[in-house]
Amino acid sequence: MKIAIYSGAIPSTTFIENLIEGLATTHQIQLFGIVKKHCRYGNPNIRIFPVPQNKVLLVLGSLMWFLKLAFFA
Repeated sequence: MKIAIYSGAIPSTTFIENLIEGLATTHQIQLFGIVKKHCRYGNPNIRIFPVPQNKVLLVLGSLMWFLKLAFFA
């Protein structure tokens, strides 16, 4: 099962990081958020999708994800 987690910042708080690591043992985790500091997770089930900080790029990116969802789901 795929689980998407939106966190305001990547890496997030200790609780959220432990939750991600725990869930990634049995599920695919997709992280969405602003990358504050480069971090690597040792588990290949964790994928990071950075969210742009520029508002114009954020709107365009959201529109792109919505269209992908509408056509492929």
